[in-house]
Amino acid sequence: MKSKLQVHLSNIPGWRTRRKIVVIESDDWGSIRMSSKKAFQSLLKAGIPVDKSHYNLYDSLESNSDLEMLMKTLEKFKDSTGHSPVITGVNIVGNPDFEKIAANNFTKYEFEPVTETM
Repeated sequence: MKSKLQVHLSNIPGWRTRRKIVVIESDDWGSIRMSSKKAFQSLLKAGIPVDKSHYNLYDSLESNSDLEMLMKTLEKFKDSTGHSPVITGVNIVGNPDFEKIAANNFTKYEFEPVTETM
């Protein structure tokens, strides 16, 4: 409890504003945790409780269409000066190549670059 209180107290002198700001935080866009639903089911059958993490339950790669829909939605909103929301995407540019990693007997990391662009 004491450490939680210290963390919150350390934020008191931080940046302040009277503006109303909405921050939507999402990280690791483009990252994938499961190679497939089959892999997910195999892990469950092996007794690994991957279903206990919401990160694993709802894991999927976003598509260009997903991001385009997000941008179109954000364009509908304006602040008091007529500006639309601003978003900074932080994307992963490659994902594990599970087949190559397995072929290397899990001794070497291999990845597949993401090639689809907006």
